[in-house]
Amino acid sequence: MPVDGYLLKPDFTSQAGYHEGAYAAAKTAAAERVKDAGNFELYLTGLTVAAIGAVDGMRQSGIEHPVVRNFDAATKEFVRIQLD
Repeated sequence: MPVDGYLLKPDFTSQAGYHEGAYAAAKTAAAERVKDAGNFELYLTGLTVAAIGAVDGMRQSGIEHPVVRNFDAATKEFVRIQLD
């Protein structure tokens, strides 16, 4: 991947956590990146793009607040990610 930087520091989860905190940290970092540098390309790996596509599809279909859950390996439960 031709990248010249990262949105988040490698250890950001130690402060933000893995669920809502990770979402909020990435959202804030992206907004700051746009404010500072303008538009940028975000490179994803794996099936993340499918999850984003599903959320976009739900929103285009009239679901204002899609429900997204992420598996928490520590608790062995799915936790809801609060999307804005």
